[in-house]
Amino acid sequence: MKNVALLVLLFTTCACAGSAAVTPPSAEQVFQVFMQHMALPLNSEPNCQQTSAANPAQSLTLGQHFATNLSVSYASDNNVSVKSSCAASKFEQENGQLQPVWDCKIELQEQDAQGEFISSSMTAFYLTADSKTLLPGSLRCF
Repeated sequence: MKNVALLVLLFTTCACAGSAAVTPPSAEQVFQVFMQHMALPLNSEPNCQQTSAANPAQSLTLGQHFATNLSVSYASDNNVSVKSSCAASKFEQENGQLQPVWDCKIELQEQDAQGEFISSSMTAFYLTADSKTLLPGSLRCF
């Protein structure tokens, strides 16, 4: 009986220690990585093929796409809120192995002066769990 209790305690301790060993990125890290990639061409990101009314024939960069999303309430009484978060996740590599990542997202929500929903957009991306760098091909735009 002591052996079973010892095994349960050991397993629980290892499981807790393993999850605490990787710390989530700070908000500043998330936005720094995001801003460092403003020149990233979206034609290299399969899940973020976007166009804009200002440049319909041009392949956009991440910065141009984000500028389009931020411009929705320009010169109006509407409000835009920004929410960001990251959650631990796994990314399946081409070789089938799972890589631990942080699944991060930046959400924009537009409301009128009375607080009624108008529109929303989200840009999501993976950061590597260890170095907190953008994982190529992981950008998703909604």
